[in-house]
Amino acid sequence: MFIALLVWTFTASLHNAFAKVTPQSAAIYGEKVWQEKLWKAALILGVVGNICLAFMFFPVSRGSCVLPLLGLTSENSIKYHIWLGHMAMILFTAHAICYIICWALTDHISDELSNDNKLSNSKLGGQEFEVMNRIEKFEFFFFFLPSSCF
Repeated sequence: MFIALLVWTFTASLHNAFAKVTPQSAAIYGEKVWQEKLWKAALILGVVGNICLAFMFFPVSRGSCVLPLLGLTSENSIKYHIWLGHMAMILFTAHAICYIICWALTDHISDELSNDNKLSNSKLGGQEFEVMNRIEKFEFFFFFLPSSCF
C-alpha cells in the first residue's frame, strides 16, 4: 500500500508539473522542453523520497507505545524500517543521477561542483563532508552516552 502511495504521489506530481511545461516556459531558462521535464522529474523524485524519510521516524524499539496502535510488532516494524530505507536510497540515487545528467547536458556540472557558485543549493563535495561530519558526531554521542540508557 505504501508503494502505491509513492507511485501515486510521483505520477500525480509529475502530471501536474508536466502540464505547466511549455516551449515558452522552457525558453525562459534557455532550455528545451525535455530538459525542463527532466529537471521537474528530478525534483519530484527528491520530494517522494522525503515521504519515505517521514515514515522512517516512527520509533521501532521494543518498548514503543506507537507500534501497538498501528498493529505492528517490533520485528515487523524493523523490517518495514529497512525497506523504507532501501526505497529512500533508491529514490535519492535516482534524484541525484537525474540532476547530474541535467547538469552535464546543460554544461553546468563544473559550476555545481565548484565552491564559488553562490546560487547553488547542492555541492557534492560539501555533502560528502557533511555526511562524514554527522557520522563523527553520531559516534561521539554514543561514546559518551551511558550504557544504562540502552
